[in-house]
Amino acid sequence: MAQTRILRAAFLLATLLLLVPSRHQAFFLPLAQGRGGGVARRAKGGAIMSFDNREDFEKNLNGSLTVAMFSSSMCGPCFLMEPKMEELASKYANDGLKVVKISLEPGRNAKAVKPLYSDMEVRELPTFILFKDGEQKGRISGTRLPELLDMVEGLL
Repeated sequence: MAQTRILRAAFLLATLLLLVPSRHQAFFLPLAQGRGGGVARRAKGGAIMSFDNREDFEKNLNGSLTVAMFSSSMCGPCFLMEPKMEELASKYANDGLKVVKISLEPGRNAKAVKPLYSDMEVRELPTFILFKDGEQKGRISGTRLPELLDMVEGLL
């Protein structure tokens, strides 16, 4: 009985979240399709680059430090971490930090992105993988922002 109440409450909350306009609606805008479909969305001082294919993702791993955010628009924790990643991108933009987002969208880009998720061994969302000069230097899953910040600051 308690389980039924919890399920009803969760369903109601999910329904309300879908119906109420959000100030983060840009998060749900579709990515560009096809090759070369990277879309840069500006944060305050830096940029979060969103990609929907492997080629564009791999081209952007060069540089001093890149944080790759593997997410999905249907993922609640990913939605919560997006503004934090924008802050991170703007805070460390002058230090050469790039934030790259690869979002898995079932029915739209799943065929192109799923192999990348498999190769990177992404099993949870969100997953953050840190690359320095093209080499993987660390990884963290979930909404553990303080640990992610420590990793970023240690690699800069």
